[in-house]
Amino acid sequence: MRSSHDMPFGAHLLPGGNIRFRLWAPAVRQVELILEQDDGKKTILPMHSLAD
Repeated sequence: MRSSHDMPFGAHLLPGGNIRFRLWAPAVRQVELILEQDDGKKTILPMHSLAD
């Protein structure tokens, strides 16, 4: 049986060219998003918890 609930996890393009990253990780204390460019340069961004 398939659920009708939409799971909005992953990367989503927003108006204006921004991107929202979402995940469900209730058992972890810290999550970071690592962006890596073609030249190997990495940018590490901490993700913040929302109420829901």
